[in-house]
Amino acid sequence: GNPEDGLLCLFHSIMNYGLICCGNSSHSAGILKIQKNIIRIITGCSRGSCKDLFRNQKILRLQLQYNYYLPYLWLTTKINSN
Repeated sequence: GNPEDGLLCLFHSIMNYGLICCGNSSHSAGILKIQKNIIRIITGCSRGSCKDLFRNQKILRLQLQYNYYLPYLWLTTKINSN
C-alpha cells in the first residue's frame, strides 16, 4: 500500500476508539474536517463536496460511523449494567 492508506487506517482506528469512548462529542465538526482532508489527500481532490469521494472509497463519514456503532454501544452498555 501507499502512505496515504496508512494515514487513513491510523485515523480511522483513532476515530473509532473515540466514538466508542466518547460517542458524538463537541469535537465532531473538527474530526469530520480532518476526515475530509484525508479523503482529499488520498483522492487528489482539492475542493468541493466529499460525499461522492467517501462513497467511491467505501468509507463511512463520522456521523454515519457513529450511527453504525450506536446499537453496539447501547447493547454493550445494557449487558455490562446487568
